[in-house]
Formats: sequence, structure tokens, C-alpha cells
Amino acid sequence: MLVNLCDYKQSVTLIANSGVQFLDFGLTPQESAHYGRFVRKTANGPLLRLDFDLTSGRYTLPGRAGGQPEVVKPESTQTLHYSLDVLDGIWLPLPFLRFNPPRTFIDGPDNWARIQVRKLSKPDSAGNTHRITLAFDSQLAKNACLRR
Repeated sequence: MLVNLCDYKQSVTLIANSGVQFLDFGLTPQESAHYGRFVRKTANGPLLRLDFDLTSGRYTLPGRAGGQPEVVKPESTQTLHYSLDVLDGIWLPLPFLRFNPPRTFIDGPDNWARIQVRKLSKPDSAGNTHRITLAFDSQLAKNACLRR
């Protein structure tokens, strides 16, 4: 049985010392013809994700230290659905960043949450094919406010 999805507002308040709190979201991922392209800088090096420049119609590696991006030819492709299949049902760490409105993030991560992506056997009533669950441990350390 699926959890009923809530319409979360822009800000969600967690209740301190109340155990693990779960937030569930539904989505239907859409493939993009321009994303999921990779290249290796060296023969045995890691795969580097490429950006697609809509203006030039070319793939680029981000420039270092604010430099110009490097135009490269993609060597391999991994689709979004392939990535979601690999991660299906696996809990992963997710950095939890504190935000100071209007546009400032406090150095962090401040803490870590967990995230899980699950493919549904059939779409839910809203047409979502996947669910994302975020898990937050709400236990506060003693004197946590003194550490800031």
C-alpha cells in the first residue's frame, strides 16, 4: 500500500526528538536527449558528466576555477531510467543544507538525511511512476544550539 502524498509547502518543519520522520514525493521522470552523456579525461579515469550548451549545441566539461568550459565529444551514455533502475530501493546519504533566505546557504552540510528512490509496479492515482522518500533523524544532540 502506498502512502498518500502530501502537498508540501515551500518549508517543512521537523519535530525535534520525535524519531525518524519521512517525507514522500511522487514523480514521473522524463528522459532528455541532451543529458546522461559522459567522457573520461584519462583511459582509466572516472566518468565525467557533460553539460549541454543549448546555444552552441555542443557538450562541454565545466571550466576549472571559473575558466571557460571545454568542448568535448561524448564517449558514453547512461539514461536516466538506467540510473534509477540501478538505485531502485537503495537508501543513499543526502546532505542537509541550512538555508538563510533569500539566497544564502550556510556552510555545510549541517547534517545528513537519507533518500530512497523506488519504481512503482504501476503508476499511482496521480500518474507518478516513482516515489522518493526522504528520512530525517530528528534527535537533537545535547547542547546542539551551543555548537553554532
